[in-house]
Amino acid sequence: MIQDCTKHPFEGYYTSPEVASAFASFYANDHGILDRFMDFWTVVAKRFENNNFVMGYDILNEPWPANLFHDLSLLLDQTKFDSEILYPLT
Repeated sequence: MIQDCTKHPFEGYYTSPEVASAFASFYANDHGILDRFMDFWTVVAKRFENNNFVMGYDILNEPWPANLFHDLSLLLDQTKFDSEILYPLT
């Protein structure tokens, strides 16, 4: 329920181990979720490809650096997440 979610600040949820695990599963393409995500954006891009008012897409807003609870180096090395996890998605 929305009342339960608003009892705590957003940061408390977004930085939880559960969210970190969900992002790690997403990046690892567990159960094909990343494939479905890319399929979705392919449909969106085709739908708006000739729209002169669309100049870009924010495909992944505020990506969480995988599961830093299992790999603290993702937090300590500012480039590791980008170079090893995020950039290969393209």
